[in-house]
Amino acid sequence: MAEAAAAGATTDGWAAVTKAGAAGVVWRPGTPDEETVDPPGQGRRTYGWTAPVAGVYRLVLRASGVRRWANHDRLYPLGWRERFTTRQWRVVYQNGGNDEWSYGGKSNGGVLLTPPLEAGEAYTFSLAGRSPLAAVDAFIFFACDPAGGSCQDDSAAYASAVAAARAANPDCTPVGAGGGGAGGDGNVDGGGAVDGSGCALSGGDAAGGLVPAEAGAPPTDGWAVAAIPGGAGLIWRPEDAAGQASEPGTGRRDYVWTPPTGGGTFRLVLRAAGVRRWANHDFYVNLGEGARRVYPKGWVQLFAAPRWVHVYQNAGNNAWAYGAKSDGGILVTRALADGESLSWSLSGSSPLAAIDHFLWFRCDVRDGSCSDGSAEYMAAVAAAPAAAVGCGGRGGEGGATPIPDPAPSPTPAPRVIDATPTPTSVPSPPPPATGSACSVYAGAAGVVRMPAAATGAGGGWEVQTIAGLEALIFRPNKEATTVDPPGAAGVRTFSFKADEAGPYRVVMRMNAPHPTDYNDVWMKLGAGARKFKNGVLSSLTAGYFKVYQNQGKREWMVGGKHVDFNGHDLYTRSLAVGETFTVSLSGRSSQIAIADVLLLGCDPTLGPCGSGSPYWNRAINMEVSGCA
Repeated sequence: MAEAAAAGATTDGWAAVTKAGAAGVVWRPGTPDEETVDPPGQGRRTYGWTAPVAGVYRLVLRASGVRRWANHDRLYPLGWRERFTTRQWRVVYQNGGNDEWSYGGKSNGGVLLTPPLEAGEAYTFSLAGRSPLAAVDAFIFFACDPAGGSCQDDSAAYASAVAAARAANPDCTPVGAGGGGAGGDGNVDGGGAVDGSGCALSGGDAAGGLVPAEAGAPPTDGWAVAAIPGGAGLIWRPEDAAGQASEPGTGRRDYVWTPPTGGGTFRLVLRAAGVRRWANHDFYVNLGEGARRVYPKGWVQLFAAPRWVHVYQNAGNNAWAYGAKSDGGILVTRALADGESLSWSLSGSSPLAAIDHFLWFRCDVRDGSCSDGSAEYMAAVAAAPAAAVGCGGRGGEGGATPIPDPAPSPTPAPRVIDATPTPTSVPSPPPPATGSACSVYAGAAGVVRMPAAATGAGGGWEVQTIAGLEALIFRPNKEATTVDPPGAAGVRTFSFKADEAGPYRVVMRMNAPHPTDYNDVWMKLGAGARKFKNGVLSSLTAGYFKVYQNQGKREWMVGGKHVDFNGHDLYTRSLAVGETFTVSLSGRSSQIAIADVLLLGCDPTLGPCGSGSPYWNRAINMEVSGCA
């Protein structure tokens, strides 16, 4: 067992630097001079500043880069809006080079402006590192008129602001000194309180301020002490109950554990608490190279490289409970050698989800001993403590006041339960999608199988192996149940040449984590498409319509229905032999996965076209179709 609060936050990557008598901060100075850059949000530091007059303000940096076109665009200020409808990270750079301080600040060739501010209004912004060796000394803001040209580099207002900045006291106390915002999901500013202001610019026509870069402070990492009876663990972003889920890796905490006796494979179980069964109950974990996700029917997904995976427990009721599922499967480690240590990481996902401790027990994926109902699982949970002892408030970066530890008592050792492996057969998935992508697939014997993953990632879709099958999965890390509009994201087309005349039933090999959420996609079959139920064929829109499956549980099924609470099967218009027909899909709900699009030539008014019918059996068991 490992306590959730045992790990501290990682260092933020910034270091102090002094050049030509000016102190600033430099990003990852120990990294060799190279082109590698970090993603937005790394090493985030939060600042604030108070507008002296009403209006829009231009940002200028006093910064340095190693070369004119490299190691210079290292800063992602967060909060300025250039017709941005939401807060987002933007790259900004200055091209002075020569490892010397100079003034500038462009973003994709443009300049960055604040929203309109009132006189005396406090404005907060954030900085994150991008590439190594870039340094920033100060942020300068000056009031300007975007329409009048005074925000540009060649304006008198720009020259006046830079002159005033050169004359400013370099040791002024800025907004946010020693402070910093809460939250920090890499995309949205947490909005922590920041008081005071930096130096006021004076001289000439300048109206604005100067904020030294070294005065910013990293935000808290998002974790706080969980005040849930029966344990003292960590809770993710408790102040942001209505907020969206965070990106993987946010608020990362690292852990190490060494099994006390012997090696083997170990199953992960969490003692965690969620607000509801299907919401505010999840996290991300990274178990390292070689970890596996095992699905209910025995399919195993191997993670060849370290990656963040979603994990949750569904007890709800804001009470501690044991459990841990990942897209309907369970997570197990790689095989550990005797005496080998296991390292893993935790990061936050949905607000208000809490974790008390991790429980590991030895098992074998081949004999069912890793499953929830196994004797090994029940023995491990029974042997674990009923309440965590001394687990809360010891991360040091959670932003909450630590609560007192319970009365002293021995801390139980990690529970390791031996399992006696008895190899059994593992269910086989459908024939693998080994065919290449075709612009048009060839129907054969009235059926066609078109692999979804062959269309490639993009537009919100990712290619992953899920429950043993390679598939497209839509926005896999999005937890919100909001949907994309029809035709707006990730349009994919699947075309085939019919070898038999007549209508074709359209089905998909689909996989969803939940029976009513994250379980649907947009489909378009064009003019003449129809839907069928109880012996009645009726017309279907020529545009996009919703197709869902209600099985959930991250299990593969073949089907797809239209009309909520009144499921209808889907059919094309009547096709001629040799005619090419296209099925279009568009992303709707996140986390839905599609392995294949299948069509079977069958007229429902003449006979059965569903499960057990000849065309159905032929379609679901066939190999990937060849190209026409």
